[in-house]
Amino acid sequence: MKKKIRHNVIQPSGKGWLQVVKKSIQLAGSAATVLLASPLRLPGKIFNIAQYIAVIASIVKVTVKDD
Repeated sequence: MKKKIRHNVIQPSGKGWLQVVKKSIQLAGSAATVLLASPLRLPGKIFNIAQYIAVIASIVKVTVKDD
């Protein structure tokens, strides 16, 4: 893995941990969305957690630029 240094800044290789985090957040957001859309009766805490995960995933999806 070669790293190019310009002005004391290491350029990202594109295969780092950020890609894994973005994919994990997308997967969790998809699962939370399906869970919220299903006609199951969920306990209040699980429903709230699923809502927060879906909101976080959608915020990350909107704000992070895909390459």
